[in-house]
Amino acid sequence: MRRFFAPVVAGRALLSEEDARHLLFSLRAEVGEELEIVDGTSLFEARVVSLSPLEIAVGAVKAARRDPSGKLTLLFSPLKNGREEFILQKGTELGASLFIPYLGERTVVRPSGDSAKRKEERYRSIVKEASSQCRRESIPEVLPILPFAKAIALGNGKRLFADEELSLSGPFALEAMEREVTCFVGPEGGIAISERKALIEAGFAGVSLGKRILRSETSAVLFAAFFLAAEETR
Repeated sequence: MRRFFAPVVAGRALLSEEDARHLLFSLRAEVGEELEIVDGTSLFEARVVSLSPLEIAVGAVKAARRDPSGKLTLLFSPLKNGREEFILQKGTELGASLFIPYLGERTVVRPSGDSAKRKEERYRSIVKEASSQCRRESIPEVLPILPFAKAIALGNGKRLFADEELSLSGPFALEAMEREVTCFVGPEGGIAISERKALIEAGFAGVSLGKRILRSETSAVLFAAFFLAAEETR
């Protein structure tokens, strides 16, 4: 069953123009088709009652909880060929609540101005689509692309960063997970020495993600998978 995020007013779901076009022309909706509508954190049964104009009648509240009770924040850097989009999509599926993109000393892709705004819009589109696909009750927040120093000051709960120096020893990330956690992964060029020091001073603890050296996007998704594993076993 398709899920859309939209305000509910007077028993009707008010889809955005983009979502309405997607429903009508890509998904080829039919009168009588059943949908799910999320308004805030409330999940409703819904049904298409008219196509022209599009009208969606909202019914009873549904009891379904797919969002985690904890909170995961992921800090990541833009990557070549848009590979950070993998972080946003899979992080959303695995339960992330907040994404904070940053520009570090060794970040290769450094969008600014209009290009940064376009990336940020793309990021938000990805998490919205992923939230609908995996049937979450909320859409994760995506902050604007920030300088490294501002980014690491944000987030809540336990603060962890993937430390390559600990790949063969040191605390394992899965064992360090808590209900509320902020996880940082370095850019393609790795974490600069000065940045590693700044992370520790900001309260981040270095952890191992295993014995192999992972790509930035793999590290972020692994953090999210560990968070979900800990969440599901509480």
